[in-house]
Amino acid sequence: MKTIWKALIIVVIMATLAVICFAAGTLVSINVDPSIKILVNGQEFHPKDAKGNDVMTFTYNGTTYCPLRALAEAYGLEVGYDSNLKMATVNQPGTKSNETPSGTSIRKEIKDAIDSYEAFIDEYCEFMKSYDTSDYTLLTKYASLLTKMTEYTSKMEEISKKDLNSEELSYYTQVYLRCAQKLSAIQ
Repeated sequence: MKTIWKALIIVVIMATLAVICFAAGTLVSINVDPSIKILVNGQEFHPKDAKGNDVMTFTYNGTTYCPLRALAEAYGLEVGYDSNLKMATVNQPGTKSNETPSGTSIRKEIKDAIDSYEAFIDEYCEFMKSYDTSDYTLLTKYASLLTKMTEYTSKMEEISKKDLNSEELSYYTQVYLRCAQKLSAIQ
């Protein structure tokens, strides 16, 4: 019985999170055209990924897109990536690229709301790990968590209605994925 309740609650939470996440982002379809050619210093350029595999270029709304790493390296530049910041860097060889930006473009109220939601998910997961259906004193705590869940779901829905910039959307998505992993781990 305990497992059924946990599974039901996890499904409800994940469905709510999925709706919120998809409402915050927009999927765009593109067409890849293998006939697009790129010349670098007069030589035909065939972009490759970090593993040496061919990578296609594409156009979208009149702009041609090419993989950053492939094009930068074709010009002799060094490319780096900071997975924590989700930031690519392109520099002249020998230039330090580990400097972080002085400020963030995530609005404080957005970050606070997202962080408080993750803290709630942590609290919920800890509760569910120790939940025992025979202990009736836990029902009060469970009811309190359901009330909080409603509040946080409303906050997250409000965030998804705002016009999030790319850094905010990235942060929102990272936290969402962490929360989904935490919830699936307690099953």
